[in-house]
Amino acid sequence: YDLVHINMVHYAHALPTCVAARMRGIPLVTTPHIHTSQPETYDVGYMRWVLSNSAVVFADTAAEKRFLTQHKLSHSVVIGGNGLRLERFPGIDGKSARAQFGIPSEAFVILFLGRKVEYKGILSCLNALVALRQQQGDAYLLAIGPETDYSRRLWSLYGKVEGLIVRDAASDKERLDALAACEVLALPSVGEAFGIVFMEAWAYRKPVLGAHIDAIASLVDHTSDGYLVDMQQPGQLVHYLAQLSANPEIGRAMGARGYAKLTGRYTLEKIADIVEGTYARVIRRHNTTTRGSPPCALA
Repeated sequence: YDLVHINMVHYAHALPTCVAARMRGIPLVTTPHIHTSQPETYDVGYMRWVLSNSAVVFADTAAEKRFLTQHKLSHSVVIGGNGLRLERFPGIDGKSARAQFGIPSEAFVILFLGRKVEYKGILSCLNALVALRQQQGDAYLLAIGPETDYSRRLWSLYGKVEGLIVRDAASDKERLDALAACEVLALPSVGEAFGIVFMEAWAYRKPVLGAHIDAIASLVDHTSDGYLVDMQQPGQLVHYLAQLSANPEIGRAMGARGYAKLTGRYTLEKIADIVEGTYARVIRRHNTTTRGSPPCALA
């Protein structure tokens, strides 16, 4: 190989891959997907070693780039993480999609799409559903994603809440139907590197709602293409959802701006151009500086 690219520094393959690249004298780049609020995703000896031995680290967002630089985890950072293949998000009639889940066509539908762990904010979405149902009778929460021990305990307490529809890990069709069926994607997660599901919602011109953490604030423009919620103020989540329910034109405008951002910055083609161009520069620099040198020894 001319170059090795590690994806996810906090998985077990990262260390032996870095060792192998150094032993062969091959340039290495890494996309770590750091959760800045979760030190276990970057602040471990071997993870720091992998990052410091990468010619370039790809950051998912401007916030991740700042973090990597400020904490001296990498000497060279390029923003170029995630993009969508737009052709994989075909047009779907929203009312027909709702029928697949048994949801009335005129209901206000909130979609939670992700692994059902505590930090993703599924309990906050459940509490918001209960509050909205007290204000209006037509609110629904469609909770889709792999079940966990945490979520199973939640269902034992909340499983009979009116308007709650739960699905386990979804097929591609079910996921796309859910995106077409919803009025808003809500993922108030406090541990994200990027949040690709926000872009998937924008592909269907839907507004998004996320936690006000650095990674999500680098992706979502508050009040433009979605809302950012202070998770220390749980009433904000209900407030913004109620606002979207009462003013559907706001959600449509937000979704349109999200779609414009997606097509302007986050298509697979645009991200691939950044990554491929970086590969070429790394290989060119490597060939120039190491011509005739033996493979580097391990530090």
